[in-house]
This record gives sequence, structure tokens and C-alpha cells, in this order.
Amino acid sequence: MLKVLLVDDLRDFVDPPEGLAIARTSQAALNILKDYNNNYWDSIWLDHDLGMVDSKEDTIMPVVDYLAEKAFFDDPVKVNTVYVHTANSVGRERMIKTLNHYGYNTVVPNPRLLIYEDR
Repeated sequence: MLKVLLVDDLRDFVDPPEGLAIARTSQAALNILKDYNNNYWDSIWLDHDLGMVDSKEDTIMPVVDYLAEKAFFDDPVKVNTVYVHTANSVGRERMIKTLNHYGYNTVVPNPRLLIYEDR
């Protein structure tokens, strides 16, 4: 079974795989990653802009910083591919640059794989 983490406040997969974990906030994503510490992920999908949480803008950067910190201390999150699927071009470049620097395999996927949820 695939093990996939999607971090996005609005989107879901067109055809969700079994083994999918969904986080709608950066804190929820961090909780999932920490709960599954040292487990393997087939893929992690990251959106940059995660909406508002407690009247503050939430972004993926705490998650990217966590992944970078784990790799810096020689304990990277085991993941085959990190998909960066944000429409935020500045955020996308920052995410890719940071993740690639710490050895993560990043890909910008076809946006047709995701759909907007009606929330």
C-alpha cells in the first residue's frame, strides 16, 4: 500500500490512493510527520499557502523547515518524492531550493492530479 501525505488547505486527489494522510494546516502536517517518525513515505505533496489559522496566515514553511532540520542532523524524513504543487511561484522556488539543498527529491506535478474540495 502506498503511503502518501497531502498538505493542502483546499485540494484533494482526483483519485485518492489508499494510505493517504491529509493535513489542512502546517501544524497538522507536523503532527503527522512526528507521529510517523522514521517511517517511509512514498510521496509528500506540499502546497505553500494554507489559509488562515487563528487569524494568522499559515504557510508550509514550518514543514519545510522541519524536513530541512531533520536532514541537517542526519535523520532525514524518508520520502521517495516531495511534490511541490503550489501556485505561489515565490513560495515554490523557496521550497524547492531548500528541500533540494537538503537532499530531498522534489517534483512540480501536473495540477490535474488534484481537485478543489467544496468547503
